[in-house]
Formats: sequence, C-alpha cells, structure tokens
Amino acid sequence: MALPSMSVRRSSVGVTAWGGLIYAVGGYDGYMRQCLNTVEIYEPRANRWRAGPTLMSRRSGAGVTVVAYKLVTVGGHDGPLVRDTAEVKTSVILSKETSVYLWFYMVLDIRRAHFEACGCDP
Repeated sequence: MALPSMSVRRSSVGVTAWGGLIYAVGGYDGYMRQCLNTVEIYEPRANRWRAGPTLMSRRSGAGVTVVAYKLVTVGGHDGPLVRDTAEVKTSVILSKETSVYLWFYMVLDIRRAHFEACGCDP
C-alpha cells in the first residue's frame, strides 16, 4: 500500500506516534524556503493525512514526543534562531462532538535543534 503525500513537503520534520496516529510536526519546506508551523496527522486506517493543530512558532529540527497524553514539541529553529522553548499541546473537550487544541510554552535552559525527544510515562 502506497502512502499518500502530505499537503506540504517537509524535511527536518519532527515525528511521533500517538493513539494509533502518526504526527508530522513542523519541518522545512525547501520549495517555499521557510520553516513550518503546521502539523499533519496520518490516519493509517483511512490511509490519509489531515491537518492538525498549528504550532505557535515555526520549527524545523524539533524533537517531538508524547508525555502524559500531551504532544510535546521541543526546540528546533525557525531559520536563524534556534529555539529555547517547547510547545505542549493539550486538548480541551467542549462537548461530545467538539474539542479544541491549546498550545502553551515551556522555556528550556539551553537552545537546541536537530535532536531526538523521548517521553516516559509511568
């Protein structure tokens, strides 16, 4: 089975699996020559990519993992600036049919990009 293409080309993309889905976070679009703040989610059962929640910052080369049921995007860069922040996504359920994604920042001690992140839940 061939995988469908994402809506945007990406290199230096952060990737993690969570809840049976694959998350492609940020990255760099070499054609447009810009870092990305978009997220795409692959649904294996439907064999399709869909748009995910938009990051607050453009990030290429970020580490991505899941901790305590939250998607965590750490570091990365937006071109000239290596980030010293992490973005944590949480979902707020508004009703049985509707939920919204919220991002919040965490400040890191050291700026970092192009590394791996690993989450360990008890």
